Amino acid sequence: MKDIINKVLEVYEQLCRVLLAAMTSLVIIFVFLRYFFGVTFVWAEELITMLFISTTYFGAVLGMRYKEHISISFLAEKLPPKVHSYIEKLNYLIILIVQIALTRTSLQWIGKVGNVLTNGMRLPIRYFYWMMPISCVLIGIYCVLFIVTPNRVEAVKEQN
Repeated sequence: MKDIINKVLEVYEQLCRVLLAAMTSLVIIFVFLRYFFGVTFVWAEELITMLFISTTYFGAVLGMRYKEHISISFLAEKLPPKVHSYIEKLNYLIILIVQIALTRTSLQWIGKVGNVLTNGMRLPIRYFYWMMPISCVLIGIYCVLFIVTPNRVEAVKEQN
């Protein structure tokens, strides 16, 4: 089971790398086309924007996985380990609550405006809006893991 989970996580990380590489490549290509040949595509800017947003949302999940997210730990590190552990669990509980609220709100939003077509690519906007609840659910899963098994998750972080 552990091998399957690690494989899924590896594929997810690879997907994030591919999205970032695609965004970077497209920016370079379309800037070159615009400034040297005067060619612009409406859909290209839209696609690059969506790739940027996807790398941000999906990258946030990786930040959570490796505990590389922004935190101010100066005061918490000065506290005794047991108190520090409780504060850390409280932080993850708060993040989990926020993720649940964001997931719920984003699903309602997708239900209301998801059928609107994008201007350039003419795709329903819901395909792009789904990045939000997907990343929120994945971050929520990590929050639960960090609350329930904090030491085990630390070991996974150190392996990578």
